[in-house]
Amino acid sequence: AMGAGLITSSCLGEPVRSSNPLLLLLAGSDRWEFSLFVALVLLGPIYEEVLFRGLLFQGLGAHISPIGAAVVSSLIFALGHGDSHGLLVLTALGCVFCWLRRASGSLWPPIISHVLWNGGIVLYLLFIF
Repeated sequence: AMGAGLITSSCLGEPVRSSNPLLLLLAGSDRWEFSLFVALVLLGPIYEEVLFRGLLFQGLGAHISPIGAAVVSSLIFALGHGDSHGLLVLTALGCVFCWLRRASGSLWPPIISHVLWNGGIVLYLLFIF
């Protein structure tokens, strides 16, 4: 998800503007360095979904409305990525993951969707950028 700012910058023809050190590293790295990032495509989503949709979204949902819980947890999710250029995209993505969590009653649909999102970012960075 950190690549939202990179994709936006690329599509707009602008230099990468991000405070996220991993995103800045990837923007200027050689292709072999992406192998480490690919490992994060699987581990990052599992960790983030357990944290943001399993604990935070569910915990907030016990005290506020599901929509409020989705917005708050998704905004924290987006801010946690440290990518101000992709803040809106990441917040919206977090809301989609919350909807998947609530609709399915399971963390697996948001985990799988998150893996696919991150995988798409890696493929974009490897083959198009």
